[in-house]
Amino acid sequence: PLKKQLWQRIVMQKISNQTDVLQYFSLNDMPLRQYAVQVKSGDSTNRESIAARAYFDQLLDDATRRKPIWHNTALNYGYAMVRSHIARHIAARGLVASQGIFHHSELNGFNLADDLIEPYRAVADLFVLKKLAPFHIGEQDASLTKQDRQALVDILNYHVIIQNKRFTLKHAVEKTVESFIESIGAKEAGKLLLPKINAS
Repeated sequence: PLKKQLWQRIVMQKISNQTDVLQYFSLNDMPLRQYAVQVKSGDSTNRESIAARAYFDQLLDDATRRKPIWHNTALNYGYAMVRSHIARHIAARGLVASQGIFHHSELNGFNLADDLIEPYRAVADLFVLKKLAPFHIGEQDASLTKQDRQALVDILNYHVIIQNKRFTLKHAVEKTVESFIESIGAKEAGKLLLPKINAS
């Protein structure tokens, strides 16, 4: 089924991007490389959650162990920025935002945004840990500063790769949503365009 194939594609790219983040920080990425190629249609073997556990065990233990609470706050803020941009573009294209591929909570009006954000989460992780985290080593305050929030707005201008070309995250999201519409119309999961990490 198309939805299961789309979700497989999303999860594979999510894990691949997490792998690239670990590699950027010189952490062990081998388990995640294996998980990425093991993803089945609909992620029936739950590689996404297994990979996420392995990913954050390393990322939080190494890069953020000195200040895990601040990092959680910053990451969540970054995710929210990306999610809201995805949701806006979904609405602008007239899609039913509550009808997701994998997420299907009746209480969530943005299930589709929560599906399409998944490969972008690792991009937000890299942005926060690379651009902001170095300024918060050793601090005890978990809250974001005004400067943090201003910097996090710039996440939409961070670059990712789609089809071997660089795009700002803002434009990449638009390509992902447009290609999702194309995938549904053509009933071809392969038409869905998803971001790759640009670590440079």
